[in-house]
Amino acid sequence: DGIYPVVKRTHGGFYQKYQTKFNHKFAIQVADVPGFQDILIHIGNSRKDTRGCLLVAYGANFVAPNYEGVNSTGAYLELYNRIAAALDASEKVTVEMRRGNGQ
Repeated sequence: DGIYPVVKRTHGGFYQKYQTKFNHKFAIQVADVPGFQDILIHIGNSRKDTRGCLLVAYGANFVAPNYEGVNSTGAYLELYNRIAAALDASEKVTVEMRRGNGQ
């Protein structure tokens, strides 16, 4: 559990992919999480789309035995634009993470 800074990442596969696909200036990274590194926020609608990164969506549907995100790309693009504007204005951006019960 904790509150962690969101920073601009300008290297790696997601950065290169999203720079090409969306003309993004950076990938969204969650930094300073004890015991973890390279945590990104990116597009994905199911568990197969992540290896521990954060996925965003406008909602979720339960498809036994998992949840599937709804319109992850749209949600990501909206979030990216908000984060980019805040960071460009030298605002502090954070994400709060809490361990849940897996449901």
